[in-house]
Amino acid sequence: MNSLIKIADFQKFSNVYPEANDNTQTNCLDMAQKIIEDYLGYALSAYNTTMPIVITQTLFRIASLLQQEGAGNIGINNKSFGDSGSRSFLNIVDYSKYLAQLSEYKLYYVLNEAAKEAN
Repeated sequence: MNSLIKIADFQKFSNVYPEANDNTQTNCLDMAQKIIEDYLGYALSAYNTTMPIVITQTLFRIASLLQQEGAGNIGINNKSFGDSGSRSFLNIVDYSKYLAQLSEYKLYYVLNEAAKEAN
């Protein structure tokens, strides 16, 4: 998959500039786009040249979360209690609060498909 977001734009958003041969950001953008497309039920390429800003921002946010999970940080939070020890907590990323902003675009697609079937 080729993300509709340019790497340079994502780097400006995330303020992360990895080594030249690192594909992590490309992979994160691709995964974020797939998450959004699965939620909406259609490919973002349907927007051709102009993607709504709320979709672009959601893609940036989810890709940033995916990027932060890298380097062994997947789902782990650690809390130290000084001399009494520490605890690790599993933290599963829930994208639903980010995807909820896109609900009108999902509804639009559903209504369009229903209209096509009615004709």
